[in-house]
Amino acid sequence: MNARFQLTGLVAIFAFSASDAATETPILRAEVTTLVERHDGGVGGVVVDKLGVVYIGDFHEIVWRLNPVDNKLTEFATGLYGASGNTFDKNGNLYQANFYGHSITRLSRSGERTTVLADGLDGPVGMVFDSAGNLFICSCNDQSVKKFTPDGSVTTFATSGHFSCPNGITKNDDGDFFVVSFSGSKIIRITPQGETSVFADTGGTGVGHIVYLRGVFYATSFFDNKIYRITADGTVSPFAGSGERAVKDGPLATSAFSSPNGIAADPTGSFLYINDYVGDESSNGMARSPFSVRRIELPRLHEIFKHALDAGSYETAKIAYRSYKDDPANLGEHTEAEINSLGWSYMSTHDFEKAVFTFELNAASYPDSWKVFSSLGAAYMQTGENDRAIEVLKKSLSLNPDNSRATTRLKELNAN
Repeated sequence: MNARFQLTGLVAIFAFSASDAATETPILRAEVTTLVERHDGGVGGVVVDKLGVVYIGDFHEIVWRLNPVDNKLTEFATGLYGASGNTFDKNGNLYQANFYGHSITRLSRSGERTTVLADGLDGPVGMVFDSAGNLFICSCNDQSVKKFTPDGSVTTFATSGHFSCPNGITKNDDGDFFVVSFSGSKIIRITPQGETSVFADTGGTGVGHIVYLRGVFYATSFFDNKIYRITADGTVSPFAGSGERAVKDGPLATSAFSSPNGIAADPTGSFLYINDYVGDESSNGMARSPFSVRRIELPRLHEIFKHALDAGSYETAKIAYRSYKDDPANLGEHTEAEINSLGWSYMSTHDFEKAVFTFELNAASYPDSWKVFSSLGAAYMQTGENDRAIEVLKKSLSLNPDNSRATTRLKELNAN
């Protein structure tokens, strides 16, 4: 093992050597894949249900359903009128905006249609529910966001001089809303009280939709043919797409999108789904022309780390781990549980050296976690490093005196 966990005053420090800068083992990275290359329709919103099934509005009469297992596209519902933005309620009903019909349709799991709102909207597009069951709707043509309550009332929730056809909306863990405009580049934050402010500016044009995932935002840029990533402090950076208008798969930087519009995340947080408009560029996605469905796979830290470690390179595993943790887009992501689980998977296969290495990294990242130190102590016992085991198990007990497993293991080690 090339690096070891050190304890100085029982404060976790992980030592990295100068050789960390070079590696021959490729690090697992996000990639773009085309699931549906061309299909008749247009581009509305994209949303994913709790089962991972993808639903796509075609900006005309149809909502399509994509099975992510076989990538088969089937017709889910018809009779819409400009099927644009969409979202799910807590019961799994799909709410579909009708841009031309100025209305909202509820679709049951079987596709049965019910009009739930037919007044007070002017070109509805993106939608999102809050925890109380209120539906917030981007109303493009009158530059506002509407609030539709469970009792059936609709009011203007927010307006802003920076709105320019508000098109996509999402919310973060704090309950704030974030809106993008199809004819603008600014992302507007809206508090639960309806107060607006500029959160970020993509610098692009035609921002289609926006999604919040694992502490950061991803937004499509229809005319720039790019996907942008926006961190919690409002920092914008290109995430995927070279800017060329094309359908090209591969690594994020060299991939290409063709007028991307809708974007949604799957329930595991491992995939982003995007619909591209591959028709006549001058029609802004409104003409009936082919669309494509793309997927960006976002490897989680445990997947990236395991890929490098199982390739036999501890140095690459360290680099991959540190690069992920130091990426500003991942700063709000809590990875303790997934890395601890990975360590125990190595324990179950008796790969104790890798388990120790994994737990050591986790302890360095979470020095106040009694669970991490308890796991590390168990791994040290398996590698015969009893002095280290005693030290970290005592650390775990100091953090949680009720940790009975640490107490039992210390008794096994005859430690006082």
